[in-house]
Amino acid sequence: MVLSFQAPSHLNVPIVRPRYEVADVLRNYGDDYRARHSLPIHVHRVLNAIQNCRTAALGGHVERCNDCGELQISYNSCRDRHCPKCQGLERVRWVEGPWPSLRQGSDRPCVVSLG
Repeated sequence: MVLSFQAPSHLNVPIVRPRYEVADVLRNYGDDYRARHSLPIHVHRVLNAIQNCRTAALGGHVERCNDCGELQISYNSCRDRHCPKCQGLERVRWVEGPWPSLRQGSDRPCVVSLG
């Protein structure tokens, strides 16, 4: 099942959540992969951050609707620069960035060699 919802109004891109995320793969196969391969400590830190991002492992907070009283739990993100969840909105902002205004003329790419 793929869930989709609308991005913030200033972005014209619908956000589609994939069926499986990188964190799901790490939770299912990460321990086995780490046992079989010798990885530097900084890679272990990144893998742990991605695996625990937006889960109870990093804590969170509870919000209550003033109208109906429904509770919604929001888990904290890892904010790691390698995390696809944390950097997803930044990626969309970059794609939506100044590029259309910079290419006012042709849509053809131009390659320039320096040196």
